Amino acid sequence: MIEITDPLLTKEVILELRKIAQDEYGADCTGKFFLVGGAVRDHMLEKPVKDYDFSTPLLPDEVEDLMDRRGLSTYPIGKRFGTIGVLLAGQMVEITTFRQEKYGASRKPDVEFVGSVESDLQRRDFTINAMAIDICSGEVLDPSGGGVHLTGKLIKAVGKAEERFREDPLRMLRAYRFALQFGFEIASCTRSAIAETSQKIMGVSHERWAMEMDKILVHITEDSAELFKDFFDWGPGRYILPEFIPLTYCEQPGPYHNGETVFDHTVRVLSLCPPNPEIRWGALLHDIAKPATYSENVGISHFYGHEHVGAMMTEGIMDRFRFSNERKEAVMTMVWEHMTLPQIAYSGGSKKALRRFVLRTTPYHEKVFYLSRADKLGHSTVDRQAIIKMELLWANLPDILNEDKEVYTLPIGLGREIMLAFNLEPSPEVGEMVELVKEGVVNEELSTTPSPDECIDYLKKKFDEE
Repeated sequence: MIEITDPLLTKEVILELRKIAQDEYGADCTGKFFLVGGAVRDHMLEKPVKDYDFSTPLLPDEVEDLMDRRGLSTYPIGKRFGTIGVLLAGQMVEITTFRQEKYGASRKPDVEFVGSVESDLQRRDFTINAMAIDICSGEVLDPSGGGVHLTGKLIKAVGKAEERFREDPLRMLRAYRFALQFGFEIASCTRSAIAETSQKIMGVSHERWAMEMDKILVHITEDSAELFKDFFDWGPGRYILPEFIPLTYCEQPGPYHNGETVFDHTVRVLSLCPPNPEIRWGALLHDIAKPATYSENVGISHFYGHEHVGAMMTEGIMDRFRFSNERKEAVMTMVWEHMTLPQIAYSGGSKKALRRFVLRTTPYHEKVFYLSRADKLGHSTVDRQAIIKMELLWANLPDILNEDKEVYTLPIGLGREIMLAFNLEPSPEVGEMVELVKEGVVNEELSTTPSPDECIDYLKKKFDEE
């Protein structure tokens, strides 16, 4: 039981729904509306509650009728599954009829409405998400011991773990996500069930993999290494990203890594990057090709060209996860270019080299910087001088670019001129030729304001050279 004066139950959203219940059913409106799921969990963890989901014995039509009579907007966002969206106190919430889900051969369940909140809670994934609070009485319902598991920092499936994971194999990724997010352990019985059923993740849409992996990656810290390794050794990671497994045993003899594995370095780099999904994917894959490019000379490891091979591998991985072309381009750019800024810094930081880098990597150059910096900080032997040089180079970038604002000034209608000169239709090839002209300007092979004729002559010369 929690007091009605508890800060959670005095939120405007809950106050408005309680008032509706009291007006409709009287002062004793117990059992009509329950706050469920992540809101209860986060409140008990003393974390901010962002989303409010409610469960009710009312059928969807009854929820709509009740809210309509109060003049509130409703949205049948999942009505056939029992869910009605309602705008309460300016916030969209979901109100769902007590239900159970029955799974057959298909992953999509048959929904059956039930009469008790306890039955509803038994269908949920993990005990920490299977608690409810009666918004009228403050009574806490916790039939699976989620409160105890919160205190014990444990992720445990509701009921029989194998059944929960067969119902929806994505729950295996969610187990790791919650464990990483909250710094919890996965209960041994739940972990064993994941090991037994992890292959079933292959039956889940790859878009759903991507959504969970985004959430997993942004919660990686340096303390996550053991759990994240388990994700690939025993969990679904070995099926959805098998290219990553060799990193766990690929050692790196030499002064920079002192023999630590590529995996250990990668986890450290992940933890040092901003919690941005695109940057974290770049960090995850920046050394993905090191096992394939490994060589050794006098006890020192080398991985020549790993950034370029890695970018090619990244393209296939991004396609597998059904990411957008924009996401794919961003992550491939980070992987391909993650060694460029340190190399520019080492060589003295020429303006020309920096302009080339910006031209190649825009609009992702800032993300490349964050990855490159984390990569250097993630070495077991940190070269502080190199990092300072790179940071100074980056700090001076706006001034360097402002000095030469006209470096990118090209003739108006250059694309049309190219099509006429080379007898082309509108196509990506025209855009590539414009980029080639830009590169010529940056490399000082053309003037800062070239004429159309100069641009065409430059392109013809380039093609003749090929």
